[in-house]
Amino acid sequence: MFRLPRLTPLILLGLLCAAHAAPLKVELPLQAEVPALWTQTRLPGPAQSASVTAPGSPPPVALVLFAAPLGRQASASDLRAFIAGVEGVAATGGRLTLTLLSEKPRTVGGVKGVERRYTMLVRASGVKVGTRIWFGAGPKFLYQMQMTNALNASAAQTGSFDQMLDTMTFKAK
Repeated sequence: MFRLPRLTPLILLGLLCAAHAAPLKVELPLQAEVPALWTQTRLPGPAQSASVTAPGSPPPVALVLFAAPLGRQASASDLRAFIAGVEGVAATGGRLTLTLLSEKPRTVGGVKGVERRYTMLVRASGVKVGTRIWFGAGPKFLYQMQMTNALNASAAQTGSFDQMLDTMTFKAK
């Protein structure tokens, strides 16, 4: 007789929440489907950004959507400088160590960009996490879409990044 493995309620909740999509509720110059029941929060500051986090403490997966206004079509050199700036901020003060694992071109919602995979070590705690970032150069914005996940996050949870990018549309044309 086949038996399903026992799943803890938290794992089951995470799998169910990742499987069902809902529209992004935070007002940004883009739209995407994100996992239903994950917490959506507008991030403070002048940039147009939001976080979407999975249930759990600490959350096993966090998505960050970031749009930096440029006011003109972003160039390849703008994108390279933006990527270098993001990586530089992550390494500031030696608190984090980013290790680039892979890079590939990826077009999202008609916007050309690059997807990078990293491991990130938080030096103070010794915690290592996975990070995928898509950087895009749009008509009026530079975009950064990021997923940071616990190394033991489920495939359904980490698949939320592709789900979000595959449904993304941009308002600025």
